[in-house]
Amino acid sequence: MREEKGVVGTGMFLSLNSHNMKTKSRRDDLEEVAYLFAYLWTGTLPWRNIEEEDNDKLFELIKKGKETASIDELFSGMPKEYKDFYTYTRSLEYEEAPDYDHYI
Repeated sequence: MREEKGVVGTGMFLSLNSHNMKTKSRRDDLEEVAYLFAYLWTGTLPWRNIEEEDNDKLFELIKKGKETASIDELFSGMPKEYKDFYTYTRSLEYEEAPDYDHYI
């Protein structure tokens, strides 16, 4: 893992590691999928309507939103399995292989 010079992806769905300029791994892809699931199910995310003209400040505000949003808030009204998936993805180490079979 190394620090990157820029961000690749849409701020609304970026993993926290990506916000912190860390090299993405499989865990980050899965975390981003979890945000996408939440968005598709609920139609929003807690940091969805942040308004800021400066992109650097916007990304920082989105990052803070992700750091402070509770799992219950993020996955409101969704089945427990989505919360479990998010918790699992956030617990993975950089090089750890996710248990894809379990989630398939």
